[in-house]
Amino acid sequence: MTDFSEASVETSASLGESLRAEASDERSVEPSVETLSGTDEEIKAMQEALEGARTEVQRHLETIALKEARIGELEGALAQQQQAMDSQMGEASAVRGELAMAIARYRALLLAGAPEVPEELVGGETLDEVDASLERARDLVQRVKRQVETRAAQERVPAGAPARTAPDLSGLSPREKIAYALARQQS
Repeated sequence: MTDFSEASVETSASLGESLRAEASDERSVEPSVETLSGTDEEIKAMQEALEGARTEVQRHLETIALKEARIGELEGALAQQQQAMDSQMGEASAVRGELAMAIARYRALLLAGAPEVPEELVGGETLDEVDASLERARDLVQRVKRQVETRAAQERVPAGAPARTAPDLSGLSPREKIAYALARQQS
């Protein structure tokens, strides 16, 4: 396309120069047949080049129109896909919220069934995580229970009064010992 326009400019310039030269020449007011025939051929060549350029431009414009139509179709499809994705993201968010509530209810039910387990020890975002944390909490409670029972057994104090033993008479005088023995026989 550039070749045609450069050729057109050069041809127009040479045509203009030749016409100016002929007009400035006072002796020949009318152009010669050769100049006219050369000019007609140049004009025909320029017209053909111009027509070729117009055809090429028209072809490019049609291609551009087709590309723009395709771009419009793709943008429409992209907008639909974006809407579908936004809708699915909203649905996924709602499902995540429902899942979190269901897991919280499941956790509450597990804790109600295991009152010995402190609720701070049970957590998680999935059912498996909640189950695993409950097992760890139960194991911890059992270890603490065993340790407490072991300490309690080591430090066990019998309940009630101490066992009865015979009184210690070593500190009594002989007279007190006789009085004690007589009192015991009478009872």
